[in-house]
Amino acid sequence: MNRDYDAAVAVRSLSFVRRPTAVTFVAAAGLGLTFGVMIAFDVLSTLGAIAFTPWVALIGFDAGIVGGALASLAATSFWVVAANEQNIANSTNQLLVRFIFFGILGVGLGLVGARLRGSERSQSNIAALQSALIDSTLDGICLTDADGKILTGWHSTAP
Repeated sequence: MNRDYDAAVAVRSLSFVRRPTAVTFVAAAGLGLTFGVMIAFDVLSTLGAIAFTPWVALIGFDAGIVGGALASLAATSFWVVAANEQNIANSTNQLLVRFIFFGILGVGLGLVGARLRGSERSQSNIAALQSALIDSTLDGICLTDADGKILTGWHSTAP
């Protein structure tokens, strides 16, 4: 790892790719397992394309926009392969509807996840600034809300 790495720049940079966590890998395994079950037990018509939905949602939320788009492409491809394997006729409209649905789900949850992580980072930064302000004050400090109610305070003579 480069010692000159600046974490603050990495946090502020706009990116649609996110490093996946264990949730992404578990969801990818679930996506593959669902496909395997469809093929092995000939249950595509019973489960349907909706069986891939939770996995696409988890991958999109955890891995971001690109991960969600890739998961939606994989789910649509798995559905097409399973349908062809079981000799189920597919129309272009069926394929398009499933691709659009999975795309909206994966990319949409990627956006939601990115927004939630940004909000968490912002809240964490605000809490760190408040803590640093209180720790660095020599005389003492008191934080109040708009009504004058004391939210937190510290005095230099406090233990």
